[in-house]
Amino acid sequence: MKRLLMVLLILAGMSLYQSVYALPGLKFGVEGNLAMPQGDFGDVAGTGYGLTAFAMFTLMPAINLSAHAGYMIFGGKDFQTPAGNVEYDYSAIPILAGVRFYVLPMPKLYLAGQLGFHNFKVTTKSPGGGESDDSSTEFSFAPTVGVEFGPLDASAFYMIISDANYIGLRLGYGF
Repeated sequence: MKRLLMVLLILAGMSLYQSVYALPGLKFGVEGNLAMPQGDFGDVAGTGYGLTAFAMFTLMPAINLSAHAGYMIFGGKDFQTPAGNVEYDYSAIPILAGVRFYVLPMPKLYLAGQLGFHNFKVTTKSPGGGESDDSSTEFSFAPTVGVEFGPLDASAFYMIISDANYIGLRLGYGF
């Protein structure tokens, strides 16, 4: 819940900042994310979803710089052990910066790359009611392809994290 509150505060702050200190070439927005874990991460985590706030700055007509911060929840998976059922739940706070290159003017097709980190939290529920939390911060990189239609932005990316890779789909709205 604290993480969700942090994301909502970031969104509110970004909206207030934009209305008070609007700069040419600077826009803010929100994105809905869908994540499909791959490899070992896919063995222990289910489909993820979340919200991201972003800021985008036009450096040149065909190049934008971006910053993203958000909150993601991944569906947990259960495992049967001799002692009983063990449940895992994952969440993450991604914080990324990137560059976007527009390759077509209309529709605004782009290629992008993002670097940053994910702060992961895993909650393990053991048989008998025991619960434990663990967290780690991991470096992340995401090659991305997307398209903009006015204020709408749709993209697909592959988030590369040491042991928690996922394929992501994102739909955003810039204001």
